[in-house]
Amino acid sequence: MLARAVSIPAGVQNWLAQFERALAEPDDAPLRALFHSDSYWRDLLALTWQIRTVNCADAILRDLREHARRAGVTGFRIDPDRTPPRAVTRAGIRAIEAIFKFETGQGRGSGVLRLIADAGDGDKLKAWTLLTALDELKGFEETVGGARPDGIAYSRDFRGPNWLDQRKAAAEYAAHDRRIRVDRQVRSLLQERAERTDARVADGVAEGAGLAPGISAPMARAMLSRSAAATTTAATAMRTPLSPGSSIRGAPGRVPRSTLTLGPLLGHEAAAVRRRSRFGCEHESAVDRG
Repeated sequence: MLARAVSIPAGVQNWLAQFERALAEPDDAPLRALFHSDSYWRDLLALTWQIRTVNCADAILRDLREHARRAGVTGFRIDPDRTPPRAVTRAGIRAIEAIFKFETGQGRGSGVLRLIADAGDGDKLKAWTLLTALDELKGFEETVGGARPDGIAYSRDFRGPNWLDQRKAAAEYAAHDRRIRVDRQVRSLLQERAERTDARVADGVAEGAGLAPGISAPMARAMLSRSAAATTTAATAMRTPLSPGSSIRGAPGRVPRSTLTLGPLLGHEAAAVRRRSRFGCEHESAVDRG
């Protein structure tokens, strides 16, 4: 059967049609009849959103039915723009190899199917290997071929925006929702503020009496930059009331930019840190060894 080239495309298209119908039916028998007992299905994000390989008809049947229903897969057909179905030899086995395409609710995909005749079932063509791969997401298609920008919008109108103007506008999110632009500005301001906070904390560590002898401000700043956990701890302490173990002289209550817990970072024994807050009071707290 594999030697008759004229029947190869028809056999492949018939298998794909049966496969699509079997996925929609509640009965497992039609889908099981399309796969050899020792068969393989590899999915590249198309149905499972993972890179997964499944072996044996029972496992393929279970996973295919679950993920195909969720993905809403349809439209299995031979891809006319790729190599047509043909007879090949793979791993010493004669098979029919075909490239097909399909769609899901989220995107478009392609796949490779290899069919071999099942001698125990009247030489019926059954799947030996099946590959499904996601090529693109709907609404985010790659601008290639006919969708490639041609530049007509500004090639004859020098007053309009050129390619560089459009790139800058895209980078600034000028055509997007205002909330997105505001969110981006807020993130930038928070990042800048965090960097300034790290620098002030590092300078304070270097100036603390008995905390880190011999450590300069640049060294302390470098150590802080390597420890995201320490930065988070310091930033949290600046915005929270003093801990029960701390004492304050001069004014009770909330004292910003005064409590530091950097013992685990610098690895020194417990030491007293005395710093002056913006309220003019002096604050003393303990820094323990990590």
